[in-house]
Amino acid sequence: MNNKAISFFRQFPTQFWLLIIGLFIYMTGSGFIWPFIAIYMGDKLNISLSMVSAILTLRAGATLFSSFFIGPVTDKAGRKIVLIISLFFGAISFFFLDYANTLFVFAILMIGWGATQPLIRISSQAMIADMVPPENRLSAYSLQRISMNVGVAFGPVIGGYLAKISYSFTFYIAAICFVSVAVMMMLFIKETLSTQTRLLNQKNSPSMGIKSVFHDKVFIWFSVGILVVSTMSSQVFVLLSSFLKQNFSISETQSGQLMAINALMIISLQFFISRKIKNQHPMWLMVIGAALYIAGVSSIALGTQYWHFAICMVILTCGELVIAPTATTFTANHAPDHIRGSYMSIFGLANGVGYGMGPVIGALFNDNISPSATWYGSGLVGIISVIIFIVLSRKYNPNNLQTKCNDNS
Repeated sequence: MNNKAISFFRQFPTQFWLLIIGLFIYMTGSGFIWPFIAIYMGDKLNISLSMVSAILTLRAGATLFSSFFIGPVTDKAGRKIVLIISLFFGAISFFFLDYANTLFVFAILMIGWGATQPLIRISSQAMIADMVPPENRLSAYSLQRISMNVGVAFGPVIGGYLAKISYSFTFYIAAICFVSVAVMMMLFIKETLSTQTRLLNQKNSPSMGIKSVFHDKVFIWFSVGILVVSTMSSQVFVLLSSFLKQNFSISETQSGQLMAINALMIISLQFFISRKIKNQHPMWLMVIGAALYIAGVSSIALGTQYWHFAICMVILTCGELVIAPTATTFTANHAPDHIRGSYMSIFGLANGVGYGMGPVIGALFNDNISPSATWYGSGLVGIISVIIFIVLSRKYNPNNLQTKCNDNS
């Protein structure tokens, strides 16, 4: 290994690399299950797709609910304990999927699975911010994102082969992945929340952290901008395949290839892009990223051929490459150390609400105006995020990592 590579790895503590490996295993294990769970439920219970969707909606609701409350818990109890508990609960949910024979049991397990996801994401993001200095956080979150996307890419492929052997076998292997990560965290990961900070937070009520976040006007408006960007993103990843099949006879396989473009770009380009934008003003990066999203999403309405939609995917993925690590890094840098988990909670909640709203808004445009109106409408809504980030660029000083909007005007 040359000196440059050694220097790069030494930028981050050993614990960071262990966490990255753990998150990769976690996402791979999740990928064994989530693409096939709707098929499994439909076959096992002999229920309609609408009923399956209703159960999965419960899972999404549990994710949103958990996102709101888990941040203050990580600020009081610590990152490590929340991460380990969530992994064990996820393993239990997967293990008992094999024994689920009723709609009620499936609903309970899906709620449990949905509730654990934000715990892992929020606690790991807060842990990274605790252990990595501000100047290296953009690179750190980029590496986290790459590792998780590699897991997203490999998981479903391996899961497809496992499912052919047995769904039971697939559930058990996924549960083993979760348990192995939890054990690794127990043995080799140290708590990153300082004892002094934990004691300080334990004296305050659980709602104090969330209240403090809502008094931070810069961050709340930033979260609104993230929510708007998420509505654009979710329309692409939820509605695009149906739009292409119904209007242009583009198959699910080809739609999957479009999604693969997104994943491959993230895996291959995320770290390079993050290094290039490292020293730029975060709000102007958000403006550029949102503008690329708008261009990519709106252009879908103009296409009729597969190659056109592939170009649209490339454009909007460029926006994602800029926005995703910048947004997480901004949240980590802007948050006071003692309530960083609460900030991560609201950030995650904004993403979740946006992902929930996007398909609903897109479907309303599609059903009441026209299919192409989905994408024009998404672009128009996206302009709101650009305006918000431009305004915030004048209020946020990146040289002060905890700039607060004391100006209430």
